[in-house]
Amino acid sequence: MHIVGRKISIIIGVLFLCALVGAATALTAEGCVWRDVNNNGIKDTTEACEAGWMLHAKVIDNTGTVVQEGDFTTNTAGTSGKFSYTIPAAKAGIWSCIISEVPPNGFVVVVPSGAGKPVTYSYTKTYTSTQGTTPVAGHSFGNKQVAPTAEGCFWTDLNGNGKYDPATEPCEGGRTLHAVVMDDSGVVLNLPNQGDFQTNALGTGGKFSYSLPVPPTGKTWTCTISEVAPDGLVTIVPVGGSYTKSYTAIGPQIGGYSFGNKQVAASAEGCFWTDLDADKTKDDNEPCEADRTLLATITDDNGGSVFDGDFQTNALGTNGKFSYSLPVPPTGKTWTVTISEPMTPDGYVNVVPGAANPVYSKKYSAVNPKIAGFSFGNKESAVPVPEFPTVAVSILTISGMFIAVQFMKKRN
Repeated sequence: MHIVGRKISIIIGVLFLCALVGAATALTAEGCVWRDVNNNGIKDTTEACEAGWMLHAKVIDNTGTVVQEGDFTTNTAGTSGKFSYTIPAAKAGIWSCIISEVPPNGFVVVVPSGAGKPVTYSYTKTYTSTQGTTPVAGHSFGNKQVAPTAEGCFWTDLNGNGKYDPATEPCEGGRTLHAVVMDDSGVVLNLPNQGDFQTNALGTGGKFSYSLPVPPTGKTWTCTISEVAPDGLVTIVPVGGSYTKSYTAIGPQIGGYSFGNKQVAASAEGCFWTDLDADKTKDDNEPCEADRTLLATITDDNGGSVFDGDFQTNALGTNGKFSYSLPVPPTGKTWTVTISEPMTPDGYVNVVPGAANPVYSKKYSAVNPKIAGFSFGNKESAVPVPEFPTVAVSILTISGMFIAVQFMKKRN
């Protein structure tokens, strides 16, 4: 009986020890994944731990060997609704538990600090065999929902220096830009309004902010934004009129879309001059002349009349040439201006471009609004010599006949 009782005691003791060992090995890592609803970077009491987020765990023993690794989905089984993930107990030395998160599409990690830079955000917590069943805690992941945006500025270069001067050249709303988003396979995505959008002041410092589709985690997409300059403006920044930039779901806000434009005034420039030496070439001693009358006719790209009227030459152009203001064609349109000399001044004939056809026709647009080469040269015409000898003879003949008749009358 004593032997039997001793065996039973031994068995019970072994079971008890096993239970203790089993309890000791039931170690967990605890933490919280929460949504930073108010964007303050701090977990508030209204921002509860959430289940269903994907995390990654790795346990490394004191020799550097990975003893456990894998993804897991958060639950609310831990203390105060935190997630609880089972990890092996340390056997000897110091072990490490690394838990990390790659945020899903449409989110960025705001906690732990340094969010927005690396792709993976993690905590490394150490523990030993004395940890017992106390959870390895402190794994707090705060996520913020984001909408990828492209940010930039549409500005008018008022001082003509080719640079953006924010103090005097503010970002402008209501300007039309065009966006093209391409995925990492080169497929162009469908965007609202075929990619056209109006600038607004919703971005940083009054810049425009344009919402973009969210790339999948780990993918890099490109956003190209371009401009067709409005009527009366020409794009000076950037050269080529467009930018292409890459973005991901991790760092979704992309900036640097700066579009600088300058106002243009279309004009025709030329010279009305007198060909003093009759060589049909404008020489240095033959200056451009003001107050000469020319005729301008402007037609659109369909041949329709835009303007028709006379104007007087001036000296407002380059090197004293005349400069005549023209209406600016709509963006993408090409118009034609025809300038002619309807009537040469008295005593002159046109020699350039030619008496038979003293007219020029040139095309222009909002992009290339200043056109030159309207040169009108005139020379003095030869003055006809009156037939004074014939007239004189006739007068003398008539006078002689008259005197002869009077003389004969007196004799009679």
